[in-house]
Parts: sequence; C-alpha cells; structure tokens
Amino acid sequence: MRYQDQRNFHRMAINAEAMVIYADNDEMHKVKAICRDLSATGLSLEVEKPIAVGESIEVLIEGVNVKPLDAKAEILRVDETDNGRVLLGCKITSLT
Repeated sequence: MRYQDQRNFHRMAINAEAMVIYADNDEMHKVKAICRDLSATGLSLEVEKPIAVGESIEVLIEGVNVKPLDAKAEILRVDETDNGRVLLGCKITSLT
C-alpha cells in the first residue's frame, strides 16, 4: 500500500536560519535554529537541545528580499536526529 500524505498543506523545504524564543522557569531563552521546512500551519526546527512538548515558542526567520516571518508556535513533537541535534515539530498558532 502506498503512503498518502494526509496534510492539508504541503511542507516546503527551506533550511533557513531562525531564532527560537521561549520562557523556561520565568527565564527567557533565545536559541539559534534551522527551519527545515514550513507550511501554512506548521514547521520543523533543528536545534541543539530539546525543548519540551507543549511549550509555546516564538520563531523569527529573516528573509532575503522577503518579509521576515514572526510566528508563535506550539511544540508537538521532539525527535533526535542522526547528527546529535534535535528536530522540533511545531504547529503555528499565530502570525505577528
């Protein structure tokens, strides 16, 4: 049986530098990330250390000749990668 993608919106590979901002124990953290892919409703981010599932984050992606992306998102999934980094699967909750 062939795999069928059940997504309403297809993801686009972008591999763009991003900044992730989140609070942990009332302390704000800014971490560098690579946005691996992006759709109308979600994105995946590669980071050095895991961030908890359910955490609310802000994602900033500066573009060249395009408007920057500033989105609020919720982490739905945390997976280790083969290179020892972490891939965060996120749902976009709002755009600012």
